[in-house]
Amino acid sequence: MAYVGYVTFTGGHGYSFGHNRRDQDYMKRELENFRQKQEKLGEKNPKFHIDFEKTKENEILVDRDLREIYETYFQPAVDAYDEKNRAKHPERVKGDYLKYVRNHMEDKNAPKPCYEIIIQFGDKNTTADSETRNLCASALKNYVRIFERENPHLKIVGAYLHMDEASPHVHLDYVPVATSNRGLTVKNSRSQALKQQEQERLEYYRKHEPDKAKEYEKTIKTDKWGENPTTRWQARQRDNLRYIGERYGLITEKMSKPLKVEHLETEEYRLQKNVKELRAEQKRLSRENEITVKNAGKVALDIMQEAERKAETIIRKAEERSLQMDIDYQTKKERNRELDISIADKEREEERLRKICKSYKQDIYMLNHKAEDLTKERLKEMLQEYEIERSHGFSMHR
Repeated sequence: MAYVGYVTFTGGHGYSFGHNRRDQDYMKRELENFRQKQEKLGEKNPKFHIDFEKTKENEILVDRDLREIYETYFQPAVDAYDEKNRAKHPERVKGDYLKYVRNHMEDKNAPKPCYEIIIQFGDKNTTADSETRNLCASALKNYVRIFERENPHLKIVGAYLHMDEASPHVHLDYVPVATSNRGLTVKNSRSQALKQQEQERLEYYRKHEPDKAKEYEKTIKTDKWGENPTTRWQARQRDNLRYIGERYGLITEKMSKPLKVEHLETEEYRLQKNVKELRAEQKRLSRENEITVKNAGKVALDIMQEAERKAETIIRKAEERSLQMDIDYQTKKERNRELDISIADKEREEERLRKICKSYKQDIYMLNHKAEDLTKERLKEMLQEYEIERSHGFSMHR
């Protein structure tokens, strides 16, 4: 019987440690989501793709903490890079590298925190008996060992053998580690990591197998359209799987680039397929509207620059207005202080005049009283004079 081997290369969004490790809380949520979606589709007795009675047959081949990988291979270089740039180029500081990669993973051509490939032999129709399934499991374990040996720049985070689904398969999660002589000396870059692996393999052949070196050098320096270190690495993974399948008696058919994993008919992977189709459509639309996008970009840039100029004008006027208001405030404050002093002086002058007026009133009262006394004395004297004149026979009108 011929068994088809599959190697599926997912993007940075394709891995799920909760699914791969069969985390109980995660699986409960996945099962509930599956049931809800099937009910919406009208399925009365939906069958979940995982047989939990067989979950005990699963094996965790490799299981490392993703943060540990980043702190071991990347963070020392990132800390050194940040220290050099902190003073003059603070915008280049990355800090926590895993967090930095996660925050920028949606940017164009940005690295993903982790990548995954899924490897399987056969399908639900060809791997039904336990003997074949166990043989497939052994072959898949061998593949993981070869992968780790052949890919020193791809650090395995996890390798999980699943025996509880339609066919045996392995989820292999890895982080690419590339080195550089400039800038960040160690970084997450799959294309650069695979290119460095090719160069290292070429150096090995030159040193130990010169005959292979020339042929391999031609292979990695080909000008064939659409070929690059990543596509050559993917082809090598299929060749390795075919080689292992032949050794274990799992004779594989000629494998092209499979885009579908038949043994994982989950909503998650259906969505991945839809995402691929949408991305292809997006690229097509992007090419058709390239000129429009460029023009739109130029218009957007002009609008942004005009907005910046207007903003600068508004800010400048606001600053000038603020300065003038401050000057006016200080002037009014000084004027109010002068008025306060003037009012105090007037109050003191008013009090002084009040005291003088009071003194005058007292003087007038005394003068009036004295004048009254003088008038009485004078009248008395005049009466006395009158009496004297009268007694001597003189008239007052003589």
